[in-house]
Amino acid sequence: MKILTYHYLKMFILTAFLMTPTYTQAQSKAFSGVYGIFEMSQQNIIGGSFVNNIDFLAQDNRTITSFHVGARYQFNFGFVIGAEGSVGLLNGDLNLTDPQNQLDIAYDNNKQTTLGLISGFAFGAQKNWLFFGYLSEATRNFDVNITQAGNTFTQSDEQGFLRYGVGLEKQLLNHFNLRISAGTGRADFGDQQTNIDVKKKFEFAVGAIFQL
Repeated sequence: MKILTYHYLKMFILTAFLMTPTYTQAQSKAFSGVYGIFEMSQQNIIGGSFVNNIDFLAQDNRTITSFHVGARYQFNFGFVIGAEGSVGLLNGDLNLTDPQNQLDIAYDNNKQTTLGLISGFAFGAQKNWLFFGYLSEATRNFDVNITQAGNTFTQSDEQGFLRYGVGLEKQLLNHFNLRISAGTGRADFGDQQTNIDVKKKFEFAVGAIFQL
């Protein structure tokens, strides 16, 4: 049900995004100032735990509801640069069962924070379209409960996940924009031995923006 709901929400916002007529009184700098975003996204979630010198990982895609605050500046020739931060809510609980190592691991998480940069170019007759790229760091903290051979213990795990991609934004009303974006991410576990090879996964987001 959650997957279908998210699918229909994406289709609704994408259709509105593409079919809404251009706002004829757009400001000359539609992408300058402070703004807030309500966003829904599909993101790659990874939980980790360190047992017997191995980093045991679990990975899945989850829906995240995020609230962003950002500031950006649009130059006269259309270049836009800015920074954003967010708090996201999610069901980030993951589980791993490894019979060979007699392991059962539960990774508990329900939020993330991000901090990142965006840059792009405004285009169109009134420069009320924005094509942009983004680069951000997502931080997630997991409470990890580990059961091994009948013994139970806990750990805390903090995951830093680099996210990057591109997006398209359009001003629909004087202070209201819609945004879609797509990308992927990268987690770095250094030289640690892991139980799985972490895979890059496609990420997608849709957002409604109120610009001051």
